[in-house]
Amino acid sequence: MQPWWFEHTGELARGLLVGAFVFVGVWETLRRQRILVLPTAKRWLLNGLLLFLANITTFLVFPVSAVALSAAVRSSPYGVLNGAWLAYPVRAVLAFLLLDLFRYATHYLQHAVPLLWRFHRVHHADRDLDLSTGVRFHPGEALFTHGVYLLVIAATAPPAFVVLCSELCNIAQAFFSHANLTLPSRVEKTLRMIQVTPEIHRIHHSQDPGDQRCNLAVIFSFWDRLFRTYRSFSNLGEDQLEFGLEEISASQSLRPLAMLTLPFYRRTGAAGER
Repeated sequence: MQPWWFEHTGELARGLLVGAFVFVGVWETLRRQRILVLPTAKRWLLNGLLLFLANITTFLVFPVSAVALSAAVRSSPYGVLNGAWLAYPVRAVLAFLLLDLFRYATHYLQHAVPLLWRFHRVHHADRDLDLSTGVRFHPGEALFTHGVYLLVIAATAPPAFVVLCSELCNIAQAFFSHANLTLPSRVEKTLRMIQVTPEIHRIHHSQDPGDQRCNLAVIFSFWDRLFRTYRSFSNLGEDQLEFGLEEISASQSLRPLAMLTLPFYRRTGAAGER
């Protein structure tokens, strides 16, 4: 018999998605970091459409959820995180760290491998940065990240409850790290030692190519320090910091067809033509 939460993972994820969106949305309204340039309604509609298409695509290709897969492989003799010789608290901590490290590694590859960068550019094409950017991903990128994620779970067999917690934290963190908000300076300095903050992640969304290859962590910021991809200040400077990609205009970044076809063209100027 499965625990109650196993039967309601979908509801928990959707509930947190809505709750975190509302909470962070109110927060960034009260603690706004900068005035957004593009029409918010158009951006939110586009980013919401991309979220919908990404979820539909991954569900059709990978109908099994990460939590269900982790439960199915819990007795696997090959899993490195389901050994009885490891106490459950140790397995839980290791699994949570491993899943976040996987997300860092995947993000690193998306900036290092040209083919993957083609799809990831859709995320970076956003000329403004707020919580909705956290769900702006091309369906092709979602297929890659979710497919590899399932392979990691199948190979390591992490506890199902830890996988659920990791996914819920990832949802909340996606909104938080992209939020257009400012934390009190003391909170910012303390929190960024452990967790990725909006100020850290804003540097990653800079138009400067060097900035884009830094601050790749998702939840725990110490991965960037460990692998020397951490950057405290943008090459452009805080006053000159601009988001998006230089080769993608603001108008193109708002067009659904241009964003969906972007990975198949070398330059955005050709997004509507060959």
